[in-house]
Amino acid sequence: MSPRLSRKQFVEKTKAKYRNLLKLPLYSPALKSDIYFTNKGWNHLAHKGTRSFNDVYRRLKLIPYIKSIILNSKTYKTRVMTNNITSFQISGKRTITICGKTKKKLIRVVIILTAQKKYTFLSVM
Repeated sequence: MSPRLSRKQFVEKTKAKYRNLLKLPLYSPALKSDIYFTNKGWNHLAHKGTRSFNDVYRRLKLIPYIKSIILNSKTYKTRVMTNNITSFQISGKRTITICGKTKKKLIRVVIILTAQKKYTFLSVM
């Protein structure tokens, strides 16, 4: 059994996984377009001021599932957010383990369409 990581160590370890997603866009069959990853997505997940650490932790634990959901999902839901930005939700069920509990969970990946007409990752929940 490995030793428990501090909050800072956990965030840094997860940030390294997210950096791998920054390298190349992922093609989404649902949106029929490439999805780009930026620092905006990381900042939204890890540095959102109003979120508790438990909420940040839960979202960061879902980072390893993002790629598989984007690459394998065939459908999406569209939503216009309050600031007139269009968001797209791609989802899929995955078996995950959080806090020692394993269960099948619906994971949602949120993509936004930027002013430059690029689909960009924003969040996972």
